[in-house]
Amino acid sequence: MNASRRLSIKRIAECVTNPRVSLFIRGFTFLFVTTQPIFAQQTLDDLFAEDRLKVTTTLSPAEGIIATQKVVLNIDIATDSWIAGGTRVGTIEVPGAIVLQRQRFGQNSSSRINGRTWATQRWKVEIYPRDSGAYTIPSFDIELTISGGQTMPIRGTVSTGPIAFLVTSPKDAPASDSWVAAESLSITESWDKELDELEVGNARIRTVTIEADGLPAMMLPSSGALAIDGVATYPQPAKVSDYTGRGQSRGIRTETLSFFFEQPGAFIVPEQRIDWWNTKTGSWEVAFVEARTVNIAQGSALASSVSSNTELQDENHVRKTVLIVLIIIAGFGLLAYGALIFPRKSKWSSAKEPSAASIERERWKKLKRSLGAQQVLAIVDALYSWQSSTRRFRESPTLNSLAREVEDERLPMLLDELLGSAYSESPKAFGHSAELLKVLRSTRRKILKKRLKKTSHSTRISTDLSALN
Repeated sequence: MNASRRLSIKRIAECVTNPRVSLFIRGFTFLFVTTQPIFAQQTLDDLFAEDRLKVTTTLSPAEGIIATQKVVLNIDIATDSWIAGGTRVGTIEVPGAIVLQRQRFGQNSSSRINGRTWATQRWKVEIYPRDSGAYTIPSFDIELTISGGQTMPIRGTVSTGPIAFLVTSPKDAPASDSWVAAESLSITESWDKELDELEVGNARIRTVTIEADGLPAMMLPSSGALAIDGVATYPQPAKVSDYTGRGQSRGIRTETLSFFFEQPGAFIVPEQRIDWWNTKTGSWEVAFVEARTVNIAQGSALASSVSSNTELQDENHVRKTVLIVLIIIAGFGLLAYGALIFPRKSKWSSAKEPSAASIERERWKKLKRSLGAQQVLAIVDALYSWQSSTRRFRESPTLNSLAREVEDERLPMLLDELLGSAYSESPKAFGHSAELLKVLRSTRRKILKKRLKKTSHSTRISTDLSALN
């Protein structure tokens, strides 16, 4: 009590004429003033000593824990007074495990024990050990504010002790490390369009969804990469999301993969499977998507392309024959002139190389026009046509191998976005035509330079280099 209040009470006591009443007021003032500091100095340690505050930590489950299984750390706070302010649980980090503190507020309730009413508050922290072995939850702090009754609230920090637990792997665990433990797990697939009557140049988008209860999305295994000869696959970054409600948590992982069929034939999309340990039944289970066979026809577009290539080769063959005849007739009388035009003759000395180069140049021009017009379907058609014309210059003429050969990280991302825009349910606009043209122009230079290294004639090299742009 401050001096002004003590002075006020003293004056009131002096004004009272009755000696007994005055003595009572003075005694009450002395008792109130001398006892107030005692209450103000009370701490959380005093509440613990008087059995008025309890803080306990438990694990659920406490034993028989399987690797990747959810372990809940329960933090229970109980007081015979009430919690007068926000409780703050310190950061908890467990080496080798994922720790999720999802709660923003504790769960409040009350209970009556031995005739006393206790206010309780529970916090839950989820712990997911990645592998088998011994784990320890280090000590952490809890900031509390407990009501002091007639006095100021009692604030302080409580430190918990370390908690140790053991994690094991179930019997007959698969040799692969991709298995997980969950309350339930499923894997499903869907395609954007039907898989019948497909031709070379067609594309389809496959979506694989993995869902699990009692497991965060970040711990769900991937369905696995696919490598199929004759089929280019372009995966998109996986989407992960978590949902919680009524004490339950569910993780969902969504993977999208674009298939671009580059060759005719029968292709098998292999089975996708995930081994998982059912924590409810204590047994192994398998979630899987069955293998699927996809038949790809030659396709009218490809047949037309092959026919066009043949016509061009025939035309060049005739041109070669005419040139040879002219050279023979003029060669006897015009040796000097023949020496001057010899480089031009050498341009037609190979029927295959000029044919391949001219086809490639024409298709490259068409691809640039399509990119300039920003017509997504026309871009895909021209891109596929151009990359197939480079088959003489590359080991594997596919879009997938094209990205690997030039070692440009931007190309697969741009191709993936392009195909996703073209083969979605409704074709979308492709807004990166300028960037794709820039990357493809650099890619084309690298491809043609590899071809030119195989040609020793200096005139031929200078002629081809001039046509790169």
